[in-house]
Amino acid sequence: MLHLFLRSLRYRWFEYLLASFVIAVVIATVTVQRSLSASTESQVHSLAHKLGKNMLVVPLKTDLADFYAMHYGHEAMPDTHPDKILKSDLRRQISMAQPRLYGNIEPNGVPLVLVGQQTITRRGAANPFSSSDVTLGETAAERLSLKPSDTMQVNGLELRVEGVTTKPLEGLDVGVFGPLDLAQDTLDRPGEINAMRLAGCWCRVDVPKLASQVEDLLPDAKAMTIAGMIKAQKGTIATAKRYSTVTLAVGVVLIAAIVVVLIASQVRRQIREIGFLLATGASPWFVIAIFITKAGLVGLIGGFVGYYLGSPLTEEVASRLIGLPLHASTDLLGVTLGLSVTISILSASLPAIRAARLDPTAVLREI
Repeated sequence: MLHLFLRSLRYRWFEYLLASFVIAVVIATVTVQRSLSASTESQVHSLAHKLGKNMLVVPLKTDLADFYAMHYGHEAMPDTHPDKILKSDLRRQISMAQPRLYGNIEPNGVPLVLVGQQTITRRGAANPFSSSDVTLGETAAERLSLKPSDTMQVNGLELRVEGVTTKPLEGLDVGVFGPLDLAQDTLDRPGEINAMRLAGCWCRVDVPKLASQVEDLLPDAKAMTIAGMIKAQKGTIATAKRYSTVTLAVGVVLIAAIVVVLIASQVRRQIREIGFLLATGASPWFVIAIFITKAGLVGLIGGFVGYYLGSPLTEEVASRLIGLPLHASTDLLGVTLGLSVTISILSASLPAIRAARLDPTAVLREI
């Protein structure tokens, strides 16, 4: 009996593989759709918390998914942009413009993030003097085994550790924080920044309109606000929910159809073996169990592959839709596996029951 089961898997492996692949595609689609609905709200709120009441301005071609994943490219703006804003009519609403330069560094092979910043107010630069002193995030200090007054080499420059902070900027524990010009020298990016924080008293200001005015003043930049992120969030969730039921229904029908066709085909091709089993005293429930087990395996494999295929697809779709690094929820793994396995087993039940009801005498006589 076990031999029949294993032989079927051995000689019909391509059919099982093809069915599992199609189920995986269906599950991947469902995973992407569900992930966008479940993850967008929490992710956007997290980023909004980091942004606070400020406005973030980045180079126009910045990939926001990479930016928030701490992968910084060569996109840049002139470091004169803050001064340009504070000399424009926007200075009535914007009281602070802080230029920053983020960059990936690897001192002693340890991946960290260098952050150069300078606070500029209407009165000018608040920290105009350069120094080689840096402050480390707690995780960065632990990885480098450094303490205050120690030095570190980064791209040929020697930096002195002024202190270690347990509350780093934006919670960036792997950050190395220093003056803007030090970061520019270390990263070999003179006169460049890749982020700028704007703040002011905006209680009675149309913030999205203010962001548009900033972008008009700085054509090579794009401005993001909490209002903009919430708007993108609502649009994405609304779109995802609109197609949620349809996507799920179509997915269920496709998986059911695939399994029914697969198992029905297996029954037709193994009708002689089924008749022999029934004729030699095998229980009809055993015959049913054989085909249900096959269907369950196909659903299980398809569910696993579909979920892990859907994870990178979720990141790509989210990046293109709202420019945010969303990930497939780990909670969906159990849901997708349960969905694919349950549908596969239920769909296989009909052809499996029909196989178990075959008259062994008639089957063997026809053969």
